Amino acid sequence: MLDSKIKQLAQELGVNYTRIDSPNYNEHRGDIQFPNIVVVGYTAVDKDASMRAFTQGRVSVHYLVDEAGNIKRIVQEDQRAWHVAWAPGKE
Repeated sequence: MLDSKIKQLAQELGVNYTRIDSPNYNEHRGDIQFPNIVVVGYTAVDKDASMRAFTQGRVSVHYLVDEAGNIKRIVQEDQRAWHVAWAPGKE
């Protein structure tokens, strides 16, 4: 879906693009649609603490962009990331 476009964008911007697989996701229900909005959030901790939370904690995001503009894909777009407001058992 977006992965190849974001990788191309990172190349055009001259920033790094890496894929990191978080275990904090599950399958989407129903049809997967191409996103029509992007939600930008803020973490009150540094980059390393954010990465630990999104890969070792119980929450995740699809992408993390650091202060330098480097992009990390943490959960694939066709998966449901466990955002802070949602986690297993909170449906």
